[in-house]
Amino acid sequence: MRSVRSLLAGVAIIVLIQAGLVEAVHARQALTLLPVPESRMWIDGTSNRSDWTVEAKELGGLFVFEGMSVKSAVIEVPAEHIESTVSRIMDRLMYKTIKSAQHPVVSFQLSGATPMVEGTDGAVSLTARGQLTIAGTSKEVSFPVVGRRESADGWRFTGQVAMLLTDFGMEPPTALFGALHTGDQVTIRFDVVARP
Repeated sequence: MRSVRSLLAGVAIIVLIQAGLVEAVHARQALTLLPVPESRMWIDGTSNRSDWTVEAKELGGLFVFEGMSVKSAVIEVPAEHIESTVSRIMDRLMYKTIKSAQHPVVSFQLSGATPMVEGTDGAVSLTARGQLTIAGTSKEVSFPVVGRRESADGWRFTGQVAMLLTDFGMEPPTALFGALHTGDQVTIRFDVVARP
């Protein structure tokens, strides 16, 4: 009788341990986006003269995980902290285009993501979708993301999403009385790190 009780007690302990492990695996964890330069976000575009790049000098965000699923995420960039590496003239044109005075924040709010699938190289892939808001206009976007463990409790995410300025109510900037004009399509790229 004692051996049966011991066996049942052992089984109960194992069940409790397993339940605890399942709960730990599915526990929610909040990760904060590290600031520049650990995290980077930049925009690539074209013009009739040359390609161009502007980069976020400040950004912030929060990711909430549940197990291997991203349950929520938000990334915000102050519009007037997006700067070119070429000239202040480019910055002024861009701020006018993205209506930074009226809409000082560019943001992405996750609405859903496929579960992360681990590849053979240790990287995980997912598809993120959500609301991208620029110049006061929000649009649903969807794009692939690759994640890698940055540390025991941190992640690095990389990806890109192409968009048309005109889809967000923006006119592609022009200068020099129209002699210089930019292309409608731009690509937002990111390489960000998130930790508790």
